[in-house]
Amino acid sequence: MEYQTWKVELGTHSKDELLFELSRNKINLNAYAVMLFMSQKFEISNERQTVELVKVSVRELGYSGGALFVDILDSAKGQNLMSCGLELALYLRLQYLSQPDGPLLTVASVPPFSDEMYPKGFYLSSNSTGLWLRGYRATEDVLWAPDSEFVFVKPYA
Repeated sequence: MEYQTWKVELGTHSKDELLFELSRNKINLNAYAVMLFMSQKFEISNERQTVELVKVSVRELGYSGGALFVDILDSAKGQNLMSCGLELALYLRLQYLSQPDGPLLTVASVPPFSDEMYPKGFYLSSNSTGLWLRGYRATEDVLWAPDSEFVFVKPYA
């Protein structure tokens, strides 16, 4: 099966520079995205490295009836895919400026906070109001639909 992939270079911007680039590219942020970005849990890599990202659906991970996030991560790991650091969402958003309106693209990352009042991670979207980088909240018992799309790190062979 052919998956959509991106090569993203990390370690090229500071936090301030990333925020400036998001603004310059007219990327909208919701309050949860700002909360994640401003938290101490959001870390930026100082080391330049190129990472390959791959988009897969919950169905492609083997769950035709949907799945819990923990099961999505387990299935991805079984396919040699790894979760993303939070910063990858910003770099991908800056690179994926041609995202079509409609489907959301969740960047699969380990939730930085155990408290359900805090955001769990980021997703990318596009609609009539523009391109978005959004933070989201979800409880552990949320069933992700089979068509939900996630981005994972694909390690180099």
